[in-house]
Amino acid sequence: DQRIFAFEHRTLSQSPAENALELARRLPADSEVHLVSHSRGGLVGELLTRGRFGTGQPAFSDSDLELFAGSSRRRDRDAMKELGQVLEEKTLRIERFVRVACPARGTLLASKRLDRYLSLMLNALGLVVGSRLNPAYQFLKALLIGLVKKRADPSELPGLEAMMPSSPMIKLLNQPQGPSDTDLTVIAGDLEGSGVLGRLKVFATDLFFRRDHDLVVDSASMFGGVQRSSGRARYFFEKGSNTNHFNYFANASTAGRLVKALETERRQVEGFDPLEVGQAPEGVRGIAAKGVVEPGRLEELERDRPVVVLLPGIMGSRLKVDDNIVWCDLSDLLKGRFTELSLENGDRVQPAGLLERGYQDLARFLAASHEVVPFAFDWRLSIDEAARRLARTLEDLLGRTEQPVRLLAHSLGGLVARRLRTGHTDLWQRLKARPGFRLVMLGTPN
Repeated sequence: DQRIFAFEHRTLSQSPAENALELARRLPADSEVHLVSHSRGGLVGELLTRGRFGTGQPAFSDSDLELFAGSSRRRDRDAMKELGQVLEEKTLRIERFVRVACPARGTLLASKRLDRYLSLMLNALGLVVGSRLNPAYQFLKALLIGLVKKRADPSELPGLEAMMPSSPMIKLLNQPQGPSDTDLTVIAGDLEGSGVLGRLKVFATDLFFRRDHDLVVDSASMFGGVQRSSGRARYFFEKGSNTNHFNYFANASTAGRLVKALETERRQVEGFDPLEVGQAPEGVRGIAAKGVVEPGRLEELERDRPVVVLLPGIMGSRLKVDDNIVWCDLSDLLKGRFTELSLENGDRVQPAGLLERGYQDLARFLAASHEVVPFAFDWRLSIDEAARRLARTLEDLLGRTEQPVRLLAHSLGGLVARRLRTGHTDLWQRLKARPGFRLVMLGTPN
């Protein structure tokens, strides 16, 4: 008596937490459920799998709900409180979850530049459908025009805001909790242009992402989410000119594997590779990886591993103006927006992570043995300012772990570390007091 349901829900005006609550209410009590999701729907599914933490912990703890503090987050907070109760009372057994192209770590497109997000979505869809008379194309075009006229901010659209890499929802779903006993299969992809014309078609989105993507979601993000019990996660990663965000259910290679993942009861499924959730496989461009923790998310550190702080060289940190990456975004640089990095813009300019091309492989290599904290800094400003920011990060680190904290500095980053030593002597002595502390400099112009 197997039954198949399609869950129609609001994806812009409601958050994934509200969507998950609505679905949980509708599912019959004490039922076994398998999930198939596409894109943002995966966030809804991930919330439901939190009801299957094998350790007996609640689906949403008080510390989880604290991520959604404030009156503007009350809807999410209330939805998750009730969702936890419904999952417990109904004893829903979410057994298998096939998650296709999910922005589990967020997507760069869901930035506060809503007009830019929808413009790229519109162009991407136009490339795929090949006709601007397509109803989906016409709908998205009308939505874009309407939102741009209103100058809407994504905070007014909780369903979109949840996909921002910095959102509380993404932070919640990637915390080192669990593991969940729900079986997970990830299907991910990367669009590659074929021939001169094909490469030109994806050129604009490549400039925007600067990493592997499927036109909508950066590929490395698809491997994040709630931790799984040993042997309960696997993945298939497809690259090609016919791989994009809208084709996973049409392409025989991915559609066939989706069915196989649902039908097979064994943990080892033919055609898939084992997955450690949070760790993007080798060959996927993007610095996101298990063990790589941004300075603003130090509460996610694993406390039983040493920490290495990775300091980049000159121009090795991305810089954003307001919420728009300018350095090193080739499309913005070609438009002459480098001038926006003028010192006159003050705090509008902020560091926004390390350049993946230079530091991705190194960060992933180090993550095999350390918790890696990539320390981006504003290379336009003085070394003293960078050292002060580094000192604040290190103070935070020392308060969160008793493990050794090490510094690996490239080029200009080495001068920042040396300035820390001479300008923050008390902190330097505390670092040295940790067994195993060391500073390694690579190509520093001493």
